[in-house]
Amino acid sequence: MYARWILALFILVAAAAGACGGGDGGGAADADADGDTDADGDADTDGDTDGDTDGDTDVDTDADTDADADAGADTDGDTDADTDSEPMWDHYGDCGNYPDACQDDEGCFSDGTNTVCAQLDCGSETDCAAPTSGTAAPICVSMTGDDVNECWLSCASGETCPDGMLCDDYDICMWPPL
Repeated sequence: MYARWILALFILVAAAAGACGGGDGGGAADADADGDTDADGDADTDGDTDGDTDGDTDVDTDADTDADADAGADTDGDTDADTDSEPMWDHYGDCGNYPDACQDDEGCFSDGTNTVCAQLDCGSETDCAAPTSGTAAPICVSMTGDDVNECWLSCASGETCPDGMLCDDYDICMWPPL
């Protein structure tokens, strides 16, 4: 008699466990005992084996297939989809395309389309940084009309601007929009 009662109780408990999702809190059984409802061996439900919830096979949570935690499909850690990191600027940075390009002693200037970081309050050309490439020479003049000189790279006599820069209508090397 007790054996039937124990068997009936066992069947009742087994049926109740099945109705509750096998202990996972959901409706499906946990086939691999990892706390989720898929059988991939990790504790998420996206079907891959990396333990995050973005559905790709790397261990970050940004849903691309690299492991650098940005949304770009690359490995450089910035937010675009190319393989170069945001450039590191010494001087004359591209502040139109990269807002943090200017140094502490520089301001961001625009001709309406193109931009450049220019060192503020120089006394002469010797205060200005040399370009990293090209033949443009630093000049120390006020191009803004405020009687405070800034450092610029002049291309007035056909000098070559640094790589990526162009000679604008004011004969100053500037960065075009990307």
